[in-house]
Amino acid sequence: MRVAQICTNAMLGSVGSIVRNICSGLKENGDEYLICYGRGKEPEGYNHYKIDNTFEVYYHAFLARIFDSDGLHSKNATKRLIKKLKDFKPDVVHIHCLHGYYINYPMLFEYFSKDNIKVVWTMHDCWAFTGHCCNFEYTNCNKWKQGCGKCKQIKSYPKSYIDNTICNFNKKKKTYEISGDCIIVTPSNWLGNLIKNSFLNKHEVVVIPNGIDTSVFKPTYDEEVLQKYKIKSDKRVILCVASIWNEKKGLEDIIELSTLLSDEFQLVVVGLTDKQIKSMPFNITSIPRTENVKELCVLYTSAYAFFNPTYEDNYPTVNLEAICCGTPVITYKTGGSPECLSNHKYGYDIEKKDYLKLIELIQKINLKKNVLDISSFSKSKMIENYIELYRGVKM
Repeated sequence: MRVAQICTNAMLGSVGSIVRNICSGLKENGDEYLICYGRGKEPEGYNHYKIDNTFEVYYHAFLARIFDSDGLHSKNATKRLIKKLKDFKPDVVHIHCLHGYYINYPMLFEYFSKDNIKVVWTMHDCWAFTGHCCNFEYTNCNKWKQGCGKCKQIKSYPKSYIDNTICNFNKKKKTYEISGDCIIVTPSNWLGNLIKNSFLNKHEVVVIPNGIDTSVFKPTYDEEVLQKYKIKSDKRVILCVASIWNEKKGLEDIIELSTLLSDEFQLVVVGLTDKQIKSMPFNITSIPRTENVKELCVLYTSAYAFFNPTYEDNYPTVNLEAICCGTPVITYKTGGSPECLSNHKYGYDIEKKDYLKLIELIQKINLKKNVLDISSFSKSKMIENYIELYRGVKM
């Protein structure tokens, strides 16, 4: 079996990790793969093809910024990609995020239709069925159900100076209708249900949760790491982790929490910029983003509870990482964030800004180190599900 993966960046974030993990699984099974990525560092050790050069990405981004047209440029790069795919002769093309200034999605879907390409499309956000945004939960917008326009988030990624959301919405709807041989995958039931209520509802939807390396994310102890970050042994640590902290990730809520916790707790926030660290209250232990996974596991393990106050999310892997390190999760009822909690087996979900309930749960939470069956969170289970799906699509 031959599978081509298409993604924005093969070395960045959870999507890049998912792409590499799937390809490693394909290789172990004796199958062939090709990673086609738009920009960023090359995935060394993997069979790969870079779609755009730096100038093309910046030019695409420039035009998209002016005309609100992400996904409608990079025509020459997309022609080269299609030629590469024809040479590779994939049984299945697995596409991930198509936003990010690197591909012309109408040209790509026209190729899928003309050559009868079987497509698996994992949606890591909502961009595919909106006129602009990647997620609309923060602004509580439902225009995507009928047709976009007068977008509240036009200056959010992918940022633009004009509103072309009506045309974008109609363009996407028309484009995707030509590719009937497409199965959509979502990491969460929440996103799957949104798709069933969108113009993509004619496509089959399969839920495959994201997975992490459970041989790495596990209870890990190291006093030197705790000393390095001034984690106090006589305190009950409330840990918060994100790759980027902003209002949509709930940073202001964490600051508010710091005013409500008693001295028996230590609030630790990982992933802050230098500028954010300088502005944090004195009673928050502020830590910059770390690529050291062992240190992160030690921090997860040391925590009494993990708090994820996200306002927009699909199926956040930080929740899985905390659970697999033996630490219960408290998260807002946002998107698919609560789905990993298994009916309070691994933590609790609360309404946004419900600080009274949050403090109550923090005071009484007793799930510490209650790690039960975490096999469903493993990357091996995710890879197995995807390969099984490929084989079914290929038939």
